[in-house]
Amino acid sequence: MGDIGFKGKPDIRQAVEIGYGLLPAYLNQGFATEAVQALIEWAFEQTEVTGVLAKTESTNQASIRVLEKAGLMQVGSDNQYIMWERMKRV
Repeated sequence: MGDIGFKGKPDIRQAVEIGYGLLPAYLNQGFATEAVQALIEWAFEQTEVTGVLAKTESTNQASIRVLEKAGLMQVGSDNQYIMWERMKRV
């Protein structure tokens, strides 16, 4: 179907970056949203994780919707990418 995971260890703020991708046959069926939400929930169960980060191309409307549905907020952008984050509530 695709893949999802963290791009390395937590950063200096103890935030982890999430990455994901699906094969074309599985797009627009809610799989990415469900997987991203589940991975965020798992990350926030880890005491050392304080936030989840993501980056998507500014033209990738499907990925933007996935991140919005998962509760990430836009925190920056450049000509090509939008940066996202969702911090753990304490």
